[in-house]
Amino acid sequence: MLSEVDVDDDGCISLEEFYAIDSAFGPLACDVEMKETFNFFDSDHNEKITADELFNILRTIGDGQCTLEDCRFMIKGVDKNGDGFVCFEDFNLMMDQQQ
Repeated sequence: MLSEVDVDDDGCISLEEFYAIDSAFGPLACDVEMKETFNFFDSDHNEKITADELFNILRTIGDGQCTLEDCRFMIKGVDKNGDGFVCFEDFNLMMDQQQ
């Protein structure tokens, strides 16, 4: 899975590569799929994707080179209202911009 998203093969998923997740796996066909994708990253199901959750997911799928600081940077790039995490609204906006 990591190799499909890590297009520059540097062992880390950049912000641009993170945005391209929907392209790598096909466009999300409906709101249900969008919510399921969000829930995959929101491991504690509190409706927020934190840098810690993103870091743990990336390590789980095989990205051992991204640091927690890298994940904080990715979250900051998506977090439109500056609250420190990605809510479903932020996630939707990010995915819509990539289609």
